[in-house]
Amino acid sequence: MRSLPADCGPVLGIDIGGTAVKAAYCQAEGVLVAISSEYAKPDREQLAAAVRQAVAGLGPVHPVSVGLCVPGRKSADGESIELAVNLPGLEGYPFATLLEDAGVDVCNPTVTSDAVAATIDVAAETSGERVLGIALGTGVGMALIEAGRPISIGKKSIGHLGQIDVGPCSPEPVFGPDCGRNSLEGYIGVPALRKRFGAEFAQRLKWLSDEDPALVALCRAIRICLAIYEPDRVVLLGGLGLAMRPLEERIRRGVADGLTSVAPPSWKIGFGTDRFHAARGACRLAVSATGMAV
Repeated sequence: MRSLPADCGPVLGIDIGGTAVKAAYCQAEGVLVAISSEYAKPDREQLAAAVRQAVAGLGPVHPVSVGLCVPGRKSADGESIELAVNLPGLEGYPFATLLEDAGVDVCNPTVTSDAVAATIDVAAETSGERVLGIALGTGVGMALIEAGRPISIGKKSIGHLGQIDVGPCSPEPVFGPDCGRNSLEGYIGVPALRKRFGAEFAQRLKWLSDEDPALVALCRAIRICLAIYEPDRVVLLGGLGLAMRPLEERIRRGVADGLTSVAPPSWKIGFGTDRFHAARGACRLAVSATGMAV
């Protein structure tokens, strides 16, 4: 997304991630992006401060609508998050109140997940493909986009990929932050990788062997997705997705090994280009909420 139609007012996209907030401001003149300082398990005050910092990094903004990416399971009324395993400070914090506390003066934001928004941004650059995005960060999310729209089950997303059981991928039992045995996040979420490799875990990823539990778990998850959703393209997004680009051929090989014959024979794998896909995708959704197409 490089700019907006001249007759569309500016929009703001905010992506609240597990370690930082990313923001994008889209207007006819182009797109600005900014990021907050990193945090760990922030409370409400710290979350609002991070949103305020990211938005301030864009300079003066006057959006007509806002798209907001948040992790976790929405409450029954859709006004907040009731369960955010990796960001508990967000739980029960009304979206409107969060934006107000952060100084963002727009009501009724368009709310989605980072996986949905990021995949929408990537899929917009493809030609009619069914695109499955896997957002790899503190948590692991998923979205499936076809004809520019996310596929869902009623009002529920299909994106809790991080909680699926990928089977034992290591000699020792692994539990994800949701307490699920053998869950994908227990192998390849940021907390799991930091525990194994320390603060420089992202730089260590390119040295993973084909038999490394993190890589085995990811390949198993992609095989499951190919069998169930039959996407034309699988895209790895988020900070970890970017860091795994050097592993492209090994991931492709690991997925192909034992892949079911019902998976699309010509499936492709791709990677995000930066950390702001979700923030830009939130802008796209905010534009759609105004009735315009991008």
